[in-house]
Amino acid sequence: MGILSSEGEVHKRQRKIMNPCFGPAQIRDLMPTFYEKALKTWDKQLRDIWRAKLEGETDGKVVDILQWLTRTTLDVIGSAGFGYEFNSLTEGEGDELAQAYKALLEPPKGPGQLTQDKRHSKATTDRIGRNLIEDKRRIALNDKGAAAGRDILSLRSTAVRANMQEDLKESEKLSDDEVLGQIATMLLAGHETTSSTVTWLLYDMAKPEYVSVQEKLRAEVNAVSSDQPSMEELNSLPYLDAVTREALRKNPVVTGTLRSAAHDTVLPVSKPIVGRDGIERSEIRVEKDTVIIIPIVSINHDKAIWGEDADKLKPERWLEKSHPYAAEYPTVFSGMMTFLGGPRACIGYRLAVMEIKVILFTLMRTFAFELSDPNLIIDTIQGMIARPAVKRENDSTESMLPLIIKCLRSD
Repeated sequence: MGILSSEGEVHKRQRKIMNPCFGPAQIRDLMPTFYEKALKTWDKQLRDIWRAKLEGETDGKVVDILQWLTRTTLDVIGSAGFGYEFNSLTEGEGDELAQAYKALLEPPKGPGQLTQDKRHSKATTDRIGRNLIEDKRRIALNDKGAAAGRDILSLRSTAVRANMQEDLKESEKLSDDEVLGQIATMLLAGHETTSSTVTWLLYDMAKPEYVSVQEKLRAEVNAVSSDQPSMEELNSLPYLDAVTREALRKNPVVTGTLRSAAHDTVLPVSKPIVGRDGIERSEIRVEKDTVIIIPIVSINHDKAIWGEDADKLKPERWLEKSHPYAAEYPTVFSGMMTFLGGPRACIGYRLAVMEIKVILFTLMRTFAFELSDPNLIIDTIQGMIARPAVKRENDSTESMLPLIIKCLRSD
């Protein structure tokens, strides 16, 4: 069971063990991996793949950006998360681990298929996952035959070593099954969430009313001399930071979540409300086991917090600091609900923010994005995350987002 699905004391213990893996220093160590997948390395990665597709296309070419960004973030989370190379950018999405996790998340296609398909996929993920854990165990034991890595699971290899030490408390250890759960959690929470966030942002910036955002961002990143700036250098770019925050606020790909009250309690409200019975109240009584909906997207678009233009893409709001009420909300990131808050806030939010910045920095320096068809209807497929999809004339949808991409530089 991973940190995303664990509850109570189990979650608290796992969170305490995993927290150090997602600090600023650890994310800084992962920066080369982010660039490796976004830039050219010894094999072709996203930037060079798109350059090759656009060679000779002076007017640009229509590309399904969702497909390629999904492959990019899959490769990033595999390498940065647990030292596994999916190679989906260069070889497609046929890797058996990727296919197994995809099958686990898909609904069954018919009676009886649920158990058979899920068992096969679970066996595949467990087999590969345990091999990865064994590799990390060799690292922990300083086996010269195994190269140490900087991925998050390698950082937790200290827990593998800890399991062999009798003087440590059980609360300071992660079992092999729990480490397997963290691999599943990283794939689930750190893959399509990031790719969909960047996809929605590029779609917004391709619209005529937001082209100026794209141009301003491109001017800022082009002023940087290095094509692989450090984490500190990226964080010092004010407009890149503002665009990233605005993308996460405007288009949270997890649009809502649920919580269950652990005991009877009382929730205060910021302003008095009038109930159906006509009585004005300044608090709401909640009984134990009551299910509470947290409407992430509604809070992120609340005009009382963000202003009358809350539905618009406006990075300047972060430069102008024109949303003072947001500071009152106890969230983990910038007063928005995208990464939630409290003990169940997204543990990997720093990783997500830096990965988005690296991808944006790389793409904006090399490409320009335009709508492929102003009349094309882009809908939302609402599953665990909100993914873009093209709506066809027969009302069917296809998960994709085609944009015209133009190559601006070849160096």
